[in-house]
Amino acid sequence: MLEVRANVDILTIPYKGGAKALSDLVAGQIDMSMGGPSALLGHIQSGRLRAIASTGLKRSPAMPNVPTFVESGLADFEFNEWYALFAPDRTPPDVIARLNREVVKALTEAEVRSTLVAMGAEPVGNSPAELGAFYLSEMDRLGKLVTALGVKAE
Repeated sequence: MLEVRANVDILTIPYKGGAKALSDLVAGQIDMSMGGPSALLGHIQSGRLRAIASTGLKRSPAMPNVPTFVESGLADFEFNEWYALFAPDRTPPDVIARLNREVVKALTEAEVRSTLVAMGAEPVGNSPAELGAFYLSEMDRLGKLVTALGVKAE
């Protein structure tokens, strides 16, 4: 997305996991990386890494002094790390409703919420229907990006 929006060439170095990429970034073996706040925040706060821009449409509460890419001049740049709880298609609706209630309840607990926010997360806790609509929207939006980049599965 950065290459497309900024019209720059970036050499992508594939890693099997984020830990090695983070290690190489901190060691200066690579020049930049994009990752979620939960993995990078401690290194940013300690001064080992410098945050240049965040990928959300609004600044992260965990890094309020870091501008977004949009604020930095890259229009229509949004790429957020998100997590969701999914269940098999045949899961009974009452089970889905109960799981949703319990997750939303947990996300409203002060200790859980403050821990997640301290890690750079922004807890949402919406309904299964809202999650489904968000998921389909993200797959459509990111699918268009994959097509624009000409990415092919090997």
